[in-house]
Amino acid sequence: MARKNFQSNVATGRWTLPVVIMASALFWGTTAIIFPTPTPDTTGSYPLWLTTNLSLVLPKWAGQIITFLLYALIGNLLIELNNKFAIIRTRATVQTSFFYLLIAVCPFVHQIYTGSLAALGMFLALFFIFRSYQSPSGNSDFFNSFCFIGGTSLFFPQILYLAPFWLLSAAKFQPLSLRNLCSAIIGLIFPYWFLFGYAFFWGDITLFYQPFIDLTTFTPSFQLSQCSWNEIVVYAYMLLLYLAAIVHRVLNGHRNNIRTSAFLDFLITVSFFIFALGLIQPELSISLLPVLTLFISILIGQVFSTTNTKASNIFFIASLAMLLFLFAFNLWMPF
Repeated sequence: MARKNFQSNVATGRWTLPVVIMASALFWGTTAIIFPTPTPDTTGSYPLWLTTNLSLVLPKWAGQIITFLLYALIGNLLIELNNKFAIIRTRATVQTSFFYLLIAVCPFVHQIYTGSLAALGMFLALFFIFRSYQSPSGNSDFFNSFCFIGGTSLFFPQILYLAPFWLLSAAKFQPLSLRNLCSAIIGLIFPYWFLFGYAFFWGDITLFYQPFIDLTTFTPSFQLSQCSWNEIVVYAYMLLLYLAAIVHRVLNGHRNNIRTSAFLDFLITVSFFIFALGLIQPELSISLLPVLTLFISILIGQVFSTTNTKASNIFFIASLAMLLFLFAFNLWMPF
């Protein structure tokens, strides 16, 4: 039996998550003191979001508490996701720990904004698309998954760009039959039926067609100057973790069962398109960051929970050291 190294002890230890929660709370408290003024969410231009832009209505401390609890909910749901679908073969919490740490070291996502709500909506969409795997109720799961994508798009219309890739990537879960396709389309437009009724009731039909205007409005592509250095460095770190997950999938994919492999391939594919969307439309990068963090946390959690080599241990320690660097960098660089 292989001797456990530092990586294995941390990844599977029962005290890892409590320590991470305390560290995350400390990080959030530090950023609240250093940056007392909230940063307006410039990416939420859709009128429905502007009417509920709590980051500009609530005191900063209240907005941070709500956002902290929202991300805490998502992190706890990540544990339940793994317990339900066994993406990681052990009862590990490393995926939640990395999610908390990645969010904690990014002060520019500590206020309520479109990205935080998008992360919750896309998690629910992910849960139902995973549940559709060879399920007799696959049609209803497709409907529910795309319904949450459609609901998320009410606040972040550009998330609809991911819908076609979401559908194609789910081909390993359920055959892309006409029934599944219709279930996905109906689920996607279902929230807009309620939006139309809301807009009609208030006599402001612009609320209904505004997301489609935002969807077809493009900013200059590949203009990384629109991103802050904070975002660029965080995305570079995410890309490093993503590439590590791909290498692990290629080298050790044969050790996973067919269902786990399908789940990992789905996460890798969708994450690739999120990276691509953030590169093509850099203005969306900050709103896409919590969603990308969600997927990367699962992927890298699977890597660290299923490896026990000297190289993986070194990479694990380097990853934690880089997280501390990210936190220091984001505190030093204005955003």
